[in-house]
Amino acid sequence: MMTDKVGYVSLHNGGGFVVKMEFKYTSDGVNWKTSEQTDGITLGKTKKVDPGNLGVPNGSTIILKAIVVAGKDNEAKQQFIYEKGNPATAEYTITGTTLNNTLGLIGIQQVAVH
Repeated sequence: MMTDKVGYVSLHNGGGFVVKMEFKYTSDGVNWKTSEQTDGITLGKTKKVDPGNLGVPNGSTIILKAIVVAGKDNEAKQQFIYEKGNPATAEYTITGTTLNNTLGLIGIQQVAVH
């Protein structure tokens, strides 16, 4: 299975709560670590993040984790390879309530290079 490379991950908050982004990451496929967290994202807002700014090393396999404030956290089902400087963005959305929310991948936004 080919894992897509991305330089950014975005999260749109469509839920009635505040959510923060963090990443689980590994460089060896065995030992998983946790990155720093972003500031809170409020209802209707989208945040785009370079995982490297949260302490993720270049070349790591990453999984988005949505930290729902005062609620149930949610982990993405997809893995990506973080490649610093890559313009591709994995776009996610989270909806629902604090205790019953759904995190889903919208798609990968590729930026055309001219």
